[in-house]
Amino acid sequence: MARTTWGWLGGALLVFASSRVANADGLIPLEQFAAAPAMSSPTLAPDGKHLAYIGYVKGKAVILVHDFGTSSTKPILSGEANGFTVSWCEFKNDERLLCGFHGTEYQGIRPYGTTRLVALNIDGSQVKVLIQNRNRDREQVQFQDRVLHWLPEDPRHVVIQLDEDGDVWPDVYKLDVYTGSLHMVQRQRSPVVSWMTDRSGVVRFGYGFQPSDRTGIYTARSGEEGPWRIIEKFDRFRDDRFNPLGFGVRPNTLFVMAPQDGRDAVWEFDLEGSGDVQLVFANKDVDVDGAITWPTDGHLTGFLYETDRPQAFYLDPLAQTAELTAQKFLPGRFASVIASTADNKRLLIAAYSDVKPVAYYLLDLAKSSFVTLMSSNNALEKATLAPMKTVTIPSGDLSIPGYLTLPVGKDPKNLPTVIYPHGGPYARDSWGYDPVLQMMVSRGYAVLQVNFRGSTGYGQNWFEAGLRGWGTVIHDDITAGAPWLIREGIADPKGMCIVGWRHGRYAALVGVVKEPDLYRCAVSIAGVSDLNDLSYQEGFFYGGRLSAREFIGANRKELKEVSPLQHADQIKVPVLLVHGEADYTVLVSHSKAMAKELRRNKVPSELVLIKDGGHSLEREDMRLTLFQKLDAFLSANLGAH
Repeated sequence: MARTTWGWLGGALLVFASSRVANADGLIPLEQFAAAPAMSSPTLAPDGKHLAYIGYVKGKAVILVHDFGTSSTKPILSGEANGFTVSWCEFKNDERLLCGFHGTEYQGIRPYGTTRLVALNIDGSQVKVLIQNRNRDREQVQFQDRVLHWLPEDPRHVVIQLDEDGDVWPDVYKLDVYTGSLHMVQRQRSPVVSWMTDRSGVVRFGYGFQPSDRTGIYTARSGEEGPWRIIEKFDRFRDDRFNPLGFGVRPNTLFVMAPQDGRDAVWEFDLEGSGDVQLVFANKDVDVDGAITWPTDGHLTGFLYETDRPQAFYLDPLAQTAELTAQKFLPGRFASVIASTADNKRLLIAAYSDVKPVAYYLLDLAKSSFVTLMSSNNALEKATLAPMKTVTIPSGDLSIPGYLTLPVGKDPKNLPTVIYPHGGPYARDSWGYDPVLQMMVSRGYAVLQVNFRGSTGYGQNWFEAGLRGWGTVIHDDITAGAPWLIREGIADPKGMCIVGWRHGRYAALVGVVKEPDLYRCAVSIAGVSDLNDLSYQEGFFYGGRLSAREFIGANRKELKEVSPLQHADQIKVPVLLVHGEADYTVLVSHSKAMAKELRRNKVPSELVLIKDGGHSLEREDMRLTLFQKLDAFLSANLGAH
């Protein structure tokens, strides 16, 4: 990236989302579902005097600082420059902010993701892009914002990992947030691709693998001067290995996730001596999802898991107190601490539910006060949205978990219905606010989400049953939801559509190939159309070729058989394809090729290409285009509203 002058966005007034809850026809405007958040990534200064966050002015991202003493807010830096957009900001000290920017660059015509790290003072002065080329012949470091430890006792430095020579194996440095100078603290050690520090910021643990090898390694040392040793070798595609979460209070203990009776649980692992493990927390029904860390120094405070909705188990009394206080003021929402002052007396809380987008609150423990700061979407905070209902879908010997969301105020009988499979596919649908879901339900559609085999969170057996089953096992479980809804009398058997984003976009196309009489239409957003092509494209990433064989499959004939591109002649219903042209997760060539085949086979279809759009269609105008096209397409084919 060329050297950049980061401009300041003038004006002191922040433009908030419209407070209009409904149009004249009683519908929530599409603009409100597509709206950029009024506040995102908020963070507190260590002394508690200032709040920094990302907001939007006239559709453009901007970094803002609020002064609690004067109750004034002002923008200090544009959040968009040279194709990069701010994604997070954190205070390093009371006057200095660090902000991560993400962007898309190109190798030939192939896009790839990249990040930058920018430091600035809270008055907008001393702006600096921190990682500069130190060798004119080298390309820029691809990922520049991977902060490993914030060193809260050191006002000038953070610990950061950087792959400066482009071989994927990073070095670790102390980075001066004022000058950008780097001091190496750990030289790269092949094949380590990611490092972890202990609670004091010392690099103590590493994970790595060779790209053509199934074997992964964990390496660790007893202290800053201790020798590195490999503590475990494992098959990186098996679930019986442990996954590190973070260091414990004792210097040589590590919290890890590893199976307990087929479910991921949390264990305490002794890095020295015998290497014994001790169970810390487990849930008999679901996996533990990950760790909760304290924002100032990153120490572990608890663990996340999800039953029908998010849950937390706390080790730290202060974190638990914060959650219990938030529950008292915000019943029905899931809350977490996302920022804290240095003395832990003022805490920034984020909270959301299935019918409330995320909103932010200030908990002052010294004053026993709980103050609303801002919702990410003021209009939808006031709107009546539809609650998600937990359901279990019978399918042979299986009971498939999922969520059903029904239009508010409508009799749940014979409704036009959308099957809405999740992305990944090795992820899961979760309870919480989803703008695409709520937009569709607000237009009168029942929406079913299915946590099919291969979804995470439900144990090893459920996950492994879906491996390499994109067009078979996973498809069967998604399809099982449709006849169940018809039997229950909820869905109109002649009024069903399948809509998917991320992996769900592939599932939508496969659905109308394999079930020609079930659906009236299909929508594929950023869709995969050819699994062989996807497998090839995964090979562009480090270790991607083996990962594709493990998770997608290796038999080209079988992958061709379950690729929608090869069976466009079997599709008999209208198809809407939407794709960002800068998507590097699934290349836009997938949707272009699918559109060509649909046209050749005279299938009613529309291809919508969104200029500069990434995989998640990040900008407000991009999402509005998606919602407008989706709304019109569903209305034309299912006839709700």
